[in-house]
Amino acid sequence: MISYDRFVEVDAPYDLIYMPIPYYMRQDVANKLASFVEAGGTLAAECFFGGYRDEDGLHSARMPGYGFDRVFGCAEGRVEMKEKTPLPVGCGVRFEEELIPTTARALYAFEDGRTAVTVNQYGKGKAILVGTLLGYGGGNGELLAQFARMAGVEPEAKSSLRVDSLRLDGQPVYLFVGNDHGGRETFLSPEFAGEWKNVLTGEAVTVDKDGHAVFPVDAGGYEMYARA
Repeated sequence: MISYDRFVEVDAPYDLIYMPIPYYMRQDVANKLASFVEAGGTLAAECFFGGYRDEDGLHSARMPGYGFDRVFGCAEGRVEMKEKTPLPVGCGVRFEEELIPTTARALYAFEDGRTAVTVNQYGKGKAILVGTLLGYGGGNGELLAQFARMAGVEPEAKSSLRVDSLRLDGQPVYLFVGNDHGGRETFLSPEFAGEWKNVLTGEAVTVDKDGHAVFPVDAGGYEMYARA
């Protein structure tokens, strides 16, 4: 996750950008996101995109804001408050917002048939809009992995753990492992094979040649591992 300032200042070769709760938006950020998609990138965003405008503190009259109804190829419609909102793949939380496609293609619908997830071709890239929040509920790994594959990116980890890597000269040197859902088993890309040591306790974990490993991270905990 990076800040808006960092995103605008740095030209990184992203394939996929995921935006959770993008209610607050800035014109410079919106411009760069639109250019990113038009040039061939994939943008996936949750509901209320650009609802609040930084420049004048007003709410966008048309949603998604900043002209992104064209980028996403749909309008944001009626919103209902729901603690859990099941999807055919995964589950959203807090909100259930109907998406009204114009040029977009519907990917998934809510239980009542209203469109929940859309994808639109914009320029050379794709823009995916989700009519709920995915990050809070958990269990949405397969849906997020599907977004990644649509961007031509194959996820490096498949598990109930959250695994992030820090690389040096293209090689993974640190792993940040979070246990949000109580599981410990994970399947990583084979490039992570080898021994990893907890930077605080020194406890070692072996990732086998197929990428399988079990990280002893307590539920709700987060640990950092360095390649041994």
